Amino acid sequence: MLGVFLFWHAPRALAVALEDDLVHAVMHGSIFAAALPFWTMIARSGNRGFGVRIAALFVCFKFSLIFGALLTFSGRALYPAYGAWPEAWGLTLIEDQQLAGVLMMTAAAMMYLVAALVVAAAWFAAMDRTRIASPCDAAAAANRAGS
Repeated sequence: MLGVFLFWHAPRALAVALEDDLVHAVMHGSIFAAALPFWTMIARSGNRGFGVRIAALFVCFKFSLIFGALLTFSGRALYPAYGAWPEAWGLTLIEDQQLAGVLMMTAAAMMYLVAALVVAAAWFAAMDRTRIASPCDAAAAANRAGS
């Protein structure tokens, strides 16, 4: 998933996608196609693989922060192919890029964090359901059964 995201966020690849509607559609389709198995793996039910899911979300969380910071604090516009489009919103090219970086560091990163918290809560619930009885619990159950 990150490889596809990085490929399409390379300035030249994005410039080509902005110039051609078909390539632009392929860009969005390939990002969606790469994200679908990732989020399916994250959302799967079952009592296994919680650690892997949390680790994958953590990597994406950190990636969002790092890439967002790069966009926000870069001293120059990394995507000149956007040209004058941000002016329609009253923004310069660099302001538009900075806004995108802030959104990536906040909203996008928050989604990974929330998903990781949901997976962690499910993991703790699964551990509670499958807790191995301690010897004291087994002895207490035997005493109740014998009474």
